[in-house]
Amino acid sequence: MARAPRYQQHGAGWWRYTLPGSGLLNWQQFRQQARAFGFDGTISIEHEDADFGWPGKDLGAGYEGERKALAFLRKTLASI
Repeated sequence: MARAPRYQQHGAGWWRYTLPGSGLLNWQQFRQQARAFGFDGTISIEHEDADFGWPGKDLGAGYEGERKALAFLRKTLASI
């Protein structure tokens, strides 16, 4: 029986940038673990989500993505 390779090279499209609330990251768990290690700082969002205007699409779509991400983080992280 052949063993699966331990490391593989991924082609284009195996991941993409997403704004908070659009991806798979559990933000509550992330924040709790970060605080457990002493982090109590700023979370910065780098906006490169193609669904919301990146790159070079409608500027209004970019703003809408930022508004949605901020609303999601405020709601999700408020209880922590």
